[in-house]
Amino acid sequence: MVKPQRAALVYAGPVRRSSLNRLTGLPGQLAFVKSSSIATAGRAVTALRAGRAVTRYEDMAAADLILVSVPESLLARITNELASAELDWRGRTVLLFDSLCESSALAVLQNRGAAVASLNWSTHPERFYGEGNPAALKRVKSLTGKQHILVLQSKALYLQAERASREGFYPVFASTVQLFCESGLEKATAEKTAALLFSGSIRAWLRAGHRLLKTSAAAGAG
Repeated sequence: MVKPQRAALVYAGPVRRSSLNRLTGLPGQLAFVKSSSIATAGRAVTALRAGRAVTRYEDMAAADLILVSVPESLLARITNELASAELDWRGRTVLLFDSLCESSALAVLQNRGAAVASLNWSTHPERFYGEGNPAALKRVKSLTGKQHILVLQSKALYLQAERASREGFYPVFASTVQLFCESGLEKATAEKTAALLFSGSIRAWLRAGHRLLKTSAAAGAG
C-alpha cells in the first residue's frame, strides 16, 4: 500500500498575507501546524481550513514534508529548534517557503538527512520558482497542482535580476519622461511616448539581443 503524503507547516506571521493559498495541493495533505503558540497555530488552521494545531515538533513525526514559512529573522532559530527535535530526518523533505533565503539556510537539517529546497510564488509573472534538491522539488510538485515550478540554480541571482527590472528601470524611464517634458510635451504625452518607445526597444532586443549593444557602442564611438 502506498504511504499517504502528509505535510506539516511551521509558521510565523499573518497567514492571510502569505502565498500559502497558492499551494492548491496543500489542504489535502496538511496534517499539522506548529507556531509560536497553540492559539496562533489554531488561527492558521482556520485560515487554511486544514490540519490541526500541535505544540511540539515531535507531534509532526508522521509528516514526510515539512514546510517552513517564517520571517528571515526567525529562520536560524526555527531550523535549530527543528534540528534539536527528536525527529528522524532521513527520507523527509523540508521546504523553505516564501522566503528570500535559499535552501542552504536549511543546511543543519540537510546534514541530518533531509532533502531540502526553497519555493516562492511570483505575482508578476505569476509562477512558482524554486531551487534545491531535485528529489525535494519533485515531492513539492504535489502541492503546486497544475502550476509549473521554474527551477533555478541561484535564487539570489534571480531576485537580483528581479530588483534590477524595477530599480534599474525607474530612473531611466523618469529621466526620459523629463527630457520629453523639457522638449515641450505635456507630462501625459511624454509618459505615453516614453512607454511606446521603451516597448519598441524591448521588442527590438527580443529580436536582435546583444547585437544591439554592439550597434549602440559603434554609434557612440562615431
